[in-house]
Formats: sequence, structure tokens, C-alpha cells
Amino acid sequence: DWPGTDDPTPWLCVGPSIEFLSNLLPGGLAALMERNHRMAVAGQELLVRELGVRPLCTAAMVGSMLGSMAAVELGDDAHPPDEFVDQQRLNQQLFERFRIAVPVYYFPTKPRVVLRISAQAYNYPAQYRRLVDALKQMWPT
Repeated sequence: DWPGTDDPTPWLCVGPSIEFLSNLLPGGLAALMERNHRMAVAGQELLVRELGVRPLCTAAMVGSMLGSMAAVELGDDAHPPDEFVDQQRLNQQLFERFRIAVPVYYFPTKPRVVLRISAQAYNYPAQYRRLVDALKQMWPT
């Protein structure tokens, strides 16, 4: 008796998905998680170094709690977020001009704006460089 409004597909694919990810690198899922963690931290450090933005937290701040996602607060002392960032417009411009899809959101409220990057098996370091280059083109001088 299936009412048709509940799709079990996500539950049914969890096991095969974990098995697939576990076979991508010789060290298994642990190696993939470590690779993704290192890439997210390196991407965050690149954003901080190249754009002068502030990290929301770093691996040093939270130890092992920082996984494969990292965030930075957009804006700096010379360019506060309310001068530079309209969250919706930035998302739209990043996608329309550069075909970059990355979460940009107010945190916890406007005008504080956060950009979040993540890392997975299909990501590579050049993508974070491309994001930095796109933001540099959009950043006010």
C-alpha cells in the first residue's frame, strides 16, 4: 500500500552511494574525507589571502569540526558588506557571468554576508582560484 507521495529513492541510494565514494581513492572514504577537508581549508585560505576577507572559522579554531565546507565573511574594513554585497545580486552575477554556483547568504542577518565553499570528489583547486578571480572582478576598488 503505497500512497505515492513518499519517494523512497533517497533512502535506497544511501548504501550504494557510500560504497561508490568509498572506492574513489585507495584509502577509501576516510581518504576522500581527508582530501575534501584539505581542499576546503585551502580554498578558504585562498579566499582570505587573495580577497582580504575574514573566515567565519578556521580548522585551527574548531579542530576536527571543520569538515568539507568552509565560509568567509565578505567585506573588509575598507569595503563593509553593505557597500559591496547584495546577496541575491551576487549569486545571480556569479552564475550569469561566470557560471559559478556558490551559496552567498546573510548571516545571521543583513548586512553581514557569508560565502560558503565546499569540496567533494568532483571539485578541484582551480575552481576556487576561478571563484577568487571572479570575485576580484566584481570587488570594488
